[in-house]
Amino acid sequence: MGLLQVLGLSPARNRPAVASDEFPAVRARFDAIAAVVREAIVVAPERGSELLAALTTVQTLLRTGRDAEAATRIAELASTLMGGSNAAVPGSPAQQAGDLAAVLAAWHAARAVATTQLHNLSDAIRATGDPDGAPLIVLLQAIGKNLTPNPSTRQQAVELERYLVTDRIIDDAASPNPFGVEIDLRAALRPAAEQLKAALPG
Repeated sequence: MGLLQVLGLSPARNRPAVASDEFPAVRARFDAIAAVVREAIVVAPERGSELLAALTTVQTLLRTGRDAEAATRIAELASTLMGGSNAAVPGSPAQQAGDLAAVLAAWHAARAVATTQLHNLSDAIRATGDPDGAPLIVLLQAIGKNLTPNPSTRQQAVELERYLVTDRIIDDAASPNPFGVEIDLRAALRPAAEQLKAALPG
């Protein structure tokens, strides 16, 4: 049973799925994605045209109110960034530092996708005006706070991965909800967390 069911939030008590223009969090997360893209371009300038084109597509979707499509494109952009960080790295310290920067950029992008999902569900619950939703919003916020923005050691990466794999709250958040908001934190974050574990110092 998911958190929404535990708290008694069901389709019968709430409005239908909230329209995408009621999800300002998607627009708010655009700045975070843009910052990650800029960071990635510094690390790999040869990918500048590709990444800027993807970013422009997201911006266009947001300007025309197509937030749901924009969220999908943000996820695709995160996957693109993560794919770019898998390239073989020559052994010089400068190039290894560049590889770590790319891995961190991929984590930032993946985290932006995950927090956008959490914000979207929080906004949808808040929009119902149902006071029973307040505890769930607090739980969703707690998940976001547990996703360390800038892990700096391998141990932090190990703890992040353990949290994603073992904590039941991750399963509960992913349970189907009556708002049509998709939450899949493991799919969004585990590949990037595994890359962090391999790249960060002990």
